[in-house]
Parts: sequence; structure tokens; C-alpha cells
Amino acid sequence: MPTEISDREDSGEPIWCKLLVSAYLAAVLLAPLLWKLAGWPDDLFTFPYAVGWAGALGACVQMAYGVMRHTEDWNGAYALWYFIGPLIGLATGIITYAVLMAGLNTFGGAPHGTVWGYIVAAFITGANYRQFNLLIQKAGNALLGTPGDPPGKHV
Repeated sequence: MPTEISDREDSGEPIWCKLLVSAYLAAVLLAPLLWKLAGWPDDLFTFPYAVGWAGALGACVQMAYGVMRHTEDWNGAYALWYFIGPLIGLATGIITYAVLMAGLNTFGGAPHGTVWGYIVAAFITGANYRQFNLLIQKAGNALLGTPGDPPGKHV
């Protein structure tokens, strides 16, 4: 976790961050419309590709929340997040879809449940990437064991 900032006069959030987050959010929200208006192939914004978009949108919403909430107590250690957040959201959306499909296929569920359910799940994991990462780590530890476990403990 980043360290706390000092009580300086200039501890407010830099304007570049506000502009960057606003641009990302606008770009992600307008992307499907602009794609359609440009006449480019429709299959990019169809299911299952929409889950990546929904994850990126979730990350952008989370970034906008961070900008609004931390205007006075800006912590520069999070600056990188504002650059790569949408890519992390895109990745978590895709991984969420893959995990859900793997689970459904493994346990015999309907392979294509409600499309909107997948999109909402991708949005939620994009917006909550930290919790998503912790869940993936816990699943990996349960499956593979943690470092220092005796052989066979995780089986």
C-alpha cells in the first residue's frame, strides 16, 4: 500500500489526472457508438467481447470515483493506476468471463447463461480489481498450495 502523503499545501490532485480519467471514461463510454458510426465491423462490440469493454468501464468508473474522493488528499503513489486502470479492467473482465465459462462447462451448467450477467460480472470485477486479484490468489493457493506447504497438502 502506498505511504501517506505529507500535509503540504500542494497535496491536491494534479489536473492531468482529472483530465486523463475524464478522457478515459468518455472514450470507453463512447467507443461502441463511435465504432458503429464509423461503420467498422460489428463483432468487436458483441458478446463475448463486450465483457472486456465492461471490465474497462468498471475500472474507469472506479478511477472517476477515486478522482472525486481524493481531490484534497492526493497520493502520487497511485498515479500509475490512472494510466493502466482501463487495461487492468479489460483483463479482469475477460478473465471473469473465462472463469465463469470454465466453471459452467466443468459442472455442466448452461454454457451461455444470460449475456447481461456476464457483462455485469465483468463490470464489477473491473471496478473491484483489488478484491478480484485477492480471490484469484486464494483460488491459486487452494489449488496449488502456498509456498512452504508440505508436498501433497493442497491435494
